[in-house]
Amino acid sequence: KQVETSLGQEVVLIRPGEFMMGSSRREQGRRSNEVLRSVGISEAFYLGVREVSNADFREFRPDYDSGSFGNASLNEDDQPVVRVTWGEVAEYLNWLSIRDGFQPVYEQIDGGWSVVRPLRNGYRLPTEAEWEKATRGWLIGQRFPWGANINHDYANYFAYGSAFFCDTSPYTINTYHPNYDDGGFPYTSPVGSFAANNYALYDMEGNVYEMC
Repeated sequence: KQVETSLGQEVVLIRPGEFMMGSSRREQGRRSNEVLRSVGISEAFYLGVREVSNADFREFRPDYDSGSFGNASLNEDDQPVVRVTWGEVAEYLNWLSIRDGFQPVYEQIDGGWSVVRPLRNGYRLPTEAEWEKATRGWLIGQRFPWGANINHDYANYFAYGSAFFCDTSPYTINTYHPNYDDGGFPYTSPVGSFAANNYALYDMEGNVYEMC
């Protein structure tokens, strides 16, 4: 059910099945393309337990620098890698696939990266449906992967680049979350700092945006 890459990154097995993807019309903040519908995942897949860290990415590109924001570094080894392009992610996954003895999934065509068809067995980004199934952690009919309400035990919601708010906005914090302290992370938190969901996956909400 759980194995590791050659870099020691844990990946966990997500089994196939159907789930309700999207949002109902009654949900506040719903976007027009988030239609609630039944989606079937036909094959099991593995997903990384934690976000790719700066240390992980520097195994591939030793001089990579995630930079900083304000006076806070985003470049510590245990922080998630940021400011990477989709193409750089494809190159990283191809490199890791070859390192681990798998077939690289992406190929470069006309200056861009595309998925090879038929699909190979190497590392790749999840599809949007796979990502949402894994994020929900088999909870049905709940707004968040852990239940109906925001729970700060599970996500760094005040990270720069997160899906919600930035720590540097006192108005946002004082208005919506008075007296909240996220443990001293001014922006991104080290990967796996918060509680895992029901699939044993960390940071599926908050911290940084993730690609599909």
